[in-house]
Amino acid sequence: MPAQPLPKAHPSVTLWGSEAMRGFRCLGTECEATCCIDWQVPVDKQHYFALKKAMDGTRAGREEFRATHTRVRDGASDERYALMVVRDDGHCAMLDGDRLCRIHKRHGEPLLADICSSYPYFVSAVGDHLEATLRLSCPEVARRALLEDEPATPHLVPASAIGRLHASYRVDPGATFYLRPLLDVRDAALGLLALERFPLATRMFLLAYLGQRTAPFLRTGVDRDVGAEVAAEIARLERPEVQDELARQLADLPVPEAMAAVVVLCMLEARLENVQPGFRDLVARALAGYLPRDAEGRPQTADGAQVMAAYRHARATTPPALAARMDEHLARFARLQLIIRPYAVAPDLLTYVQDLAMRLAVVRLLLVGHPGSREAAAAPDGSDEQRRLIDAAAVDVIFRFSRAVDHGTAFLSGIHARIEGEGLVGFPWTVALTRF
Repeated sequence: MPAQPLPKAHPSVTLWGSEAMRGFRCLGTECEATCCIDWQVPVDKQHYFALKKAMDGTRAGREEFRATHTRVRDGASDERYALMVVRDDGHCAMLDGDRLCRIHKRHGEPLLADICSSYPYFVSAVGDHLEATLRLSCPEVARRALLEDEPATPHLVPASAIGRLHASYRVDPGATFYLRPLLDVRDAALGLLALERFPLATRMFLLAYLGQRTAPFLRTGVDRDVGAEVAAEIARLERPEVQDELARQLADLPVPEAMAAVVVLCMLEARLENVQPGFRDLVARALAGYLPRDAEGRPQTADGAQVMAAYRHARATTPPALAARMDEHLARFARLQLIIRPYAVAPDLLTYVQDLAMRLAVVRLLLVGHPGSREAAAAPDGSDEQRRLIDAAAVDVIFRFSRAVDHGTAFLSGIHARIEGEGLVGFPWTVALTRF
């Protein structure tokens, strides 16, 4: 459901995050990638008119307001009533030369749009209680989420710690039979992704298996209570002997290349298509690691098959400690996705897991090819220098990818359209993505 203002009666919020995440503070002008860049920020109706009134007092104010805001004509809502104008350099038109917001400097936080006031917090109304976490599209959040060994766990905090309470997502687990097991399924999924005795590919396979087993009854439109069936499948999958057997089955499965080819081709196209400049630059830098080079070391053009072969070789030759650290970063990314995006956004759990696996495949392709990862592979395996290099690369990849998909829809929509157009949906193709 769309974002909505919340009653002021909520005294506390369940904040999902590590201790480092809970201590988040905006870096302001020191941030290497301010949230006011590469993002056409939506402005809610209430704050659009409040700011318009505040700037109406002078001719210069009225002209500045008109020059920096544009009304949404198609699909407008109270939450997405207008958009901030983005300058040619990708900066918000209200961003000053000192990298601070003119609205905030002149009028204070109360006149900021809801998204500007609450970012990077992501607040969800889950039934009658509130949950929050922080968005990985902020580089400082990405650092705190990825580089802290403590996992993201729920903590009850005062509502005042979050700031303006505004639900970016609202779901009522009691509203339909499909949603009733929502929290139980999420807890089970978080538990599967925390099974450190398995590599991440196996953990994702176990989650895909749960989606496959529940697909016949846990789906949009189900007209009966399926809680007991869901609980039985979760209990079965939580048995160590079942997990071990499924892990053995995964090792014997062939890896269809068609799904991997779609991911690679979409990444090649992202270098040219209308995606955010920061993400396009990341894609170019990462893909350069897979391209053949001329005598002077300059990257040359390559097709999808060549990039795929280079990626497979890079994966196979990644030093063990480096590969394990990459898995740690990707697992933390996946767990936060489960908190921000519940399975309710999809028609069934398997479809949801396929989308999550696709996101992980893209991030892994970018991370393995990232210049920092290549430097890390050359460092002594398990050394502090290797860890420093791969940690910096993971932050760069994950915050830029998150910004591309959280602040726009073009990239993911393109991948989904190609996957669906080629019929690459269902359990076998989801498994293929988990092994990318």
